[in-house]
Amino acid sequence: MNYANGQRHVLVLASLNNDSTDLSGNFFPEAGRVESSGYQPDTDIEHGLYGTLWGQAKSLTWVNTHPSAQWKVVRVENNDEIIHIDKSNNLVKFRSGEVVFSGDKYKCEKYISTKTDIKQSEDILFSEQHTYQPDEHLLMKSPNTITETHFSGSHAINVGASGTAKTSGFMSHALVTEEDSNAVTVDNECVAVCIGRNSSAICTGEDCLAVAKDNNSLAIAGKRGIAVSLGLDGTGSTGKGGILILSYIKDGKIRVNVGYAGKDIQPDTVYKLNTEGNFEVVIE
Repeated sequence: MNYANGQRHVLVLASLNNDSTDLSGNFFPEAGRVESSGYQPDTDIEHGLYGTLWGQAKSLTWVNTHPSAQWKVVRVENNDEIIHIDKSNNLVKFRSGEVVFSGDKYKCEKYISTKTDIKQSEDILFSEQHTYQPDEHLLMKSPNTITETHFSGSHAINVGASGTAKTSGFMSHALVTEEDSNAVTVDNECVAVCIGRNSSAICTGEDCLAVAKDNNSLAIAGKRGIAVSLGLDGTGSTGKGGILILSYIKDGKIRVNVGYAGKDIQPDTVYKLNTEGNFEVVIE
């Protein structure tokens, strides 16, 4: 990436240990100056500070993905002391800078996005993409992404960590797999599939189907919708005339129970299954 463009400073996203130190023990404050205790002009990240330039990368090779990782945005003077170590993933090393923002991954991405006009694409580490035109389709492969479409024929597929994939209107579909997931569609023929990890899959109105399979899945469907949540601690809800399918374990086997709104369960009410496989209200 050409990061010069006459800019006096660049922004570097640092993912750190839970005590806000890097691999070399350099401490990054919540705000203020940070400097390497042993900077050397080479490609060894142990001899300097390092991070992802403008928060853009094609993989998580150099990113601390531990849940307790601390995230900082560092403003670095654009000079010859910035050394590219992995150009495809924009890993750079530098001597010093100023921590200008601290927060979680998403907030740091949002901060960076307000400070640059670099076009966000599928290789941005933490990104948002929006399209509001008919028959536009999106695919995001990077972690912590938000992907939206708001028109008919729209698909939003978000494959990666900490996603969200929103669609609305007509034949709107949303698919997110793995990690912290989420997949929201609203109205018309919406389908929301969210498979794995913490999941979600909220889908309301019209002919909606919401599936959030496995892990901590929650699936909520609207009127006459079908909600399927197959996580063993899964919860879900459905609208009037809808169907809710949840799973439980009995005699060492995974079983399911099907609830019909207005008959077995109340509509628009979140349920879970107890150890006997009976529906219990979670939220009134």
